[in-house]
Amino acid sequence: MTASKPRDPAWLREQIEAYLGIRSASEHYARFLKSILERACHQIDPLAWVSARAKSVPSFAEKCVRRGYQAPLEEMWDLCGARVVVNSTETLAHMKQLALPNEVPRRRIQGEGGAGSA
Repeated sequence: MTASKPRDPAWLREQIEAYLGIRSASEHYARFLKSILERACHQIDPLAWVSARAKSVPSFAEKCVRRGYQAPLEEMWDLCGARVVVNSTETLAHMKQLALPNEVPRRRIQGEGGAGSA
């Protein structure tokens, strides 16, 4: 990553097109991640709230420019994310025990259906 600097509009369009090519895989992964987290959470805390999302295209474009990435799809690690809200610190501790050993390695999603190496 380099210091933030203005980007060539053609370069930014290329990056957006590349992201659009994998965004459906990110959306699929977000749905999958949400379903797994919901099942795990609701066994521990039926009132837990889970959300997941793929990064929006405008957010992707803004971050490309703001952070000055040279290869955004290789350097961004938040193309998909999840949030879990629980009702107690005990539940939080339990969720951490479940999540940390299963933390997904930082990998770039390639193509329509699979994860590839970074």
